[in-house]
Amino acid sequence: MAGLIQKYWAKIVKQIKAKRQAERITQKNLSAITGISTQTISRLEQADENIQLATVLEVCHSLGLELDVKQSYSFRLMVYRMLVDTIKRDPYCLGGFLHNADPGHPVYAAGANNENYSFPDDDNEKKNPVFQFMKSVSEDMVEYDDVWDDYPPITQWHEFCSFVYGAYVKH
Repeated sequence: MAGLIQKYWAKIVKQIKAKRQAERITQKNLSAITGISTQTISRLEQADENIQLATVLEVCHSLGLELDVKQSYSFRLMVYRMLVDTIKRDPYCLGGFLHNADPGHPVYAAGANNENYSFPDDDNEKKNPVFQFMKSVSEDMVEYDDVWDDYPPITQWHEFCSFVYGAYVKH
């Protein structure tokens, strides 16, 4: 498997094993539940790359784990990059996700300078879902060493503010 896929594969395998152990299910019991051989379950938990997707999905289903394609790293990264490109073209695209739908609002100017700007109900790192999404994807980007110059990771509120406010200034 390619590097990025292999790293994501390791994360899936880790979740499967952790869930099985948390439920106190042995590999032998999981084999009986799924109809998949104990040997195959063992290979899966050792991150063997030659496991069929149907096998992984069956094990996940039996353990109550969902592998939602929409939440996969590659999908989230694609959305992240589209979001970055869109904000660069039109910082007003975030509309309702920014305080007063204004990327030029003082809260972002202050945040860009790593300063506090606090009025009641101002936007902040705990309230802004776009920042939370970008931070989550950025943390994965850094973990997977998948950082591109055109799509820098945004893990801090001031980085988000700098990006949004910078796009506003350029616009």
